Amino acid sequence: MLYDDATVLRIIRAARDELNWREIATTNGVKLRTAYSWVAAAHAAEDWENPPRLLRGGRRNTKIQDVHIDYLLGLLDDNCYLTLVEMVDALEARFGVRVTHQTVKRHVDARMYTMKQTHRDNNYRNLPHNKQLRQDYAIKLLSYKSQDLLVHEAITPELCRKCALHTVKFHAAAIQLQDMPVGQ
Repeated sequence: MLYDDATVLRIIRAARDELNWREIATTNGVKLRTAYSWVAAAHAAEDWENPPRLLRGGRRNTKIQDVHIDYLLGLLDDNCYLTLVEMVDALEARFGVRVTHQTVKRHVDARMYTMKQTHRDNNYRNLPHNKQLRQDYAIKLLSYKSQDLLVHEAITPELCRKCALHTVKFHAAAIQLQDMPVGQ
């Protein structure tokens, strides 16, 4: 329920003059909790002549502002592999703002940026040395096949680990040599 300014001023002036503001509030049909908040706000602001206007709704105070988010987006444009922890450190170094990485993530997500963990492929698999090892393994496998040994008996875990960089399960599924990926 909204009250007119005259009613609010009547109550806070009574509190200023040390009169019974509770009785005046009850007489004017104002709930005591509402009148108490007016008196407390007027006392805190030391302003007894203007009715206090308490905020209702709207955006709350936040540590991180649009300037900070624009700065972070500029950093992301320069280096897209920037982590959340590095962004938090950059904010603290540049603006002196201490926030959590989750706060940064929420604000960056709000600007339509998706933060995902990067999975960089290991390039060691296709090094020339490893390609040679795979080729040697295929030659050994062909020699076992020419001796009429079953392929799954010839493949040992030690052989898979050292030569092929694959598991026994993988080789058991690829019994035919044509199915097995061999580096070129």
